Amino acid sequence: MSDSVCSPLTNRGVQDTSKMTLVPLVDWLQVTFKNTDNAHRLLYYLNKHLNIDIDSFIDSKGRYYYTKSLESEFGVSIFYDGMIENMGIHLQVTGKGCRWLESTDEFSWSDFFYYLNDFGKGDYNVTRLDIALDDFRTFFTLEEVVRKLEKNEITSKLEHVQYVKSMNISDSSSKGTTVYFGKSDGMIQIRFYEKDKELHEKGYVIDRGIKKWNRYELQLRNERAEQVFELIKNDNSLGDTVKSILNSYIKIRTKKKGDTNKSRWPIWHKWKNLIGTVTDLKITISKNEMNLDKSIEWIDKQVKKTLAKIHEVDETILFDLISQGKLKLDLKDKKDIYNYKKSRNDSD
Repeated sequence: MSDSVCSPLTNRGVQDTSKMTLVPLVDWLQVTFKNTDNAHRLLYYLNKHLNIDIDSFIDSKGRYYYTKSLESEFGVSIFYDGMIENMGIHLQVTGKGCRWLESTDEFSWSDFFYYLNDFGKGDYNVTRLDIALDDFRTFFTLEEVVRKLEKNEITSKLEHVQYVKSMNISDSSSKGTTVYFGKSDGMIQIRFYEKDKELHEKGYVIDRGIKKWNRYELQLRNERAEQVFELIKNDNSLGDTVKSILNSYIKIRTKKKGDTNKSRWPIWHKWKNLIGTVTDLKITISKNEMNLDKSIEWIDKQVKKTLAKIHEVDETILFDLISQGKLKLDLKDKKDIYNYKKSRNDSD
């Protein structure tokens, strides 16, 4: 792979790499369709609308509690034959798969998401969606972001923040810096990393027109992924969507002497140049989506049969699981329980 040439272009309308600044992209997608258990049906549907080569898919092992899959070497997989009742089928498109889809004639993400919506007929869940900005200018270095963190000049709705710097021990040269906002298993995590150095470490040769390459990536799960999926499906600008969500969750500031209120500190000029004039886009979960009814509905559809099997084998296993779960309830969980009980009592 050392002599592979890596170009981010595909069909995004960019011809001259020396003139590139910000390029928005979709870099991961996972969708579960509940209305069918026939993986070949989705494959033929994608062939009809995108002319995807069916012969590139082969039978393979499963994942995510599915026992089988149809997998393409280009990074698109369809998982089926679930271990639990009514699991349907699960589509996964990796970063490589996203670039492959973009290489098809007249591809657009809004059209693709519309096709998936049409195929799912409302009975589907977007479990993960990664969207990003590739910054070839670059507007700032990640070393500058780290310094801003250390000087406490960043405000964020995501409390968990960490950064990782990799180095060559022989000469102390940098192998790349990554800054993480939020946890990897959370509803949203934002990652800033040096894409050029990541690819170099993997043995790729990058297009000579690219001098520097930062990526600002949002990993969205479940309800937040579904909200952004809807925005893109309805033809919202992908670039503006990424920047709006970024600015909603993170603001890099310049310290104002004599003012202890960080929210009043001015926005760092380099962050302002990256974000531009877009307004913040808040992707939040409504109260109805957060209540316990949704959890009960999920158990009813997905795991009640499994719970019944466990009960038939040994009902003490369920008792032990519930007892262990109670020990993990935090203050927020207890508030949810209180509000749920109160709402039920009020309705009686």
